[in-house]
Amino acid sequence: MNMNAAMSHMLIFEPDPRGHTFEWLNCLLRHAISETPRRRTTFVVAPHLAERLLSLRDVTIPPHIKIIALNMTECRYCLSEKLAISGFARWWLMQRYLKRASADHGFFLSLDHLSLPLALGLGGGRRRGLSGILFRPSTHYAALGSNAQSRGEKLRDWRKRILYPLMLRNPALHRVLSLDPYFFEMQKKINKYNSKIEVIGDPAFPLSPETHQRYENAPLDRKFFLLFGALTERKGILTLYDALMHLPSDAANKCAIMIAGRIDPSIRGAIEIRMEALERFQANLWIEQRDRFIPDIELDALIRRSDVILAPYQRFVGSSGVMLRAASAGKPLLTQDYGLLGYLTRDYALGHTIDTTNSRQLAMTIASMTRNGSTKNFSPAGASSFLEKRTPQAFAKAVFKSPIYEADPYKHRGKIFTFSTRAGHTSPPP
Repeated sequence: MNMNAAMSHMLIFEPDPRGHTFEWLNCLLRHAISETPRRRTTFVVAPHLAERLLSLRDVTIPPHIKIIALNMTECRYCLSEKLAISGFARWWLMQRYLKRASADHGFFLSLDHLSLPLALGLGGGRRRGLSGILFRPSTHYAALGSNAQSRGEKLRDWRKRILYPLMLRNPALHRVLSLDPYFFEMQKKINKYNSKIEVIGDPAFPLSPETHQRYENAPLDRKFFLLFGALTERKGILTLYDALMHLPSDAANKCAIMIAGRIDPSIRGAIEIRMEALERFQANLWIEQRDRFIPDIELDALIRRSDVILAPYQRFVGSSGVMLRAASAGKPLLTQDYGLLGYLTRDYALGHTIDTTNSRQLAMTIASMTRNGSTKNFSPAGASSFLEKRTPQAFAKAVFKSPIYEADPYKHRGKIFTFSTRAGHTSPPP
């Protein structure tokens, strides 16, 4: 493959402004600007993401990079709760913008939505390839020893076991980057198309410069627990409130709870009821709720002040920026014992894992960490090892990495072709 082909025009597609997609895009944008030789790159993203990228004060967008905002109708279809609708909408829009931008390769920041269209053999058009990050693989959870699955989880994984092999057979799909190293290890044993799968580290970004300004009024003699992010029911906020009702009085007197982040409007009523109950029955508990977007400088100050980072996800599938921020700050994590979060927390000694769907067990663990200290299951060396290869630079290089194809892969249209090279993958410590 010649250099001109290697430095093709890539289009990066992301219609969802939630989670840490902005941090990913910010990282990729900066890499694309500094890359030598220069590669044409087009970002097609949600309006809010485009606005934030274009307003970065320390970045000047050069001519070889374009940022295009999707319209609200396009985003609405892409964010449909019906996966078939969101998947086909994303695939169709990718084709539309690839053609409009004259791009050679389309990259999805969340490939999970595309499993059905790709399994059905839909591609990117002649001489256009597709790649992306598979954010939520879960077919290997049972084999790794996760506790009993619900009927819905079994059905979810059954669908994935059917779709993933068909998706990987699609010749238009060039690369599948997985944030889950355990998934990669399982797939290379059972899937002959595993050479398309590579491991990529979810990037850990440095905290904002330390400031002497205090962003909370919690008494300094209390153990400080912090829950932050976009707060949905899946993140465990309702279970946390229920757990606080079960806290023994001696623990309630010695801990402080900070909840920082915009709360999903659909659960605000349920939270108000729980807050009123806490005011009546746990009057000695210090708790503050900030239902708004939290700027990085404020959030990072809260993380530095915290003793424990709470991530009581409710059987969540995938990686988490909360885990990365906690490890970067050297703070113990209290999170679910299920899935990738549970595996990584245990393997790297990043904190405590429990059944976070059980509010009484969550209360007992918070009480124990308040009374006896929070660092029992936390290892600074483990956190350092966890972060070692999860850098923004490594993430960007993996996304923009140009695989080596045979001279003309499309002369075998309809047949499977794979890479002759594969990026190295990370493994958990022994």
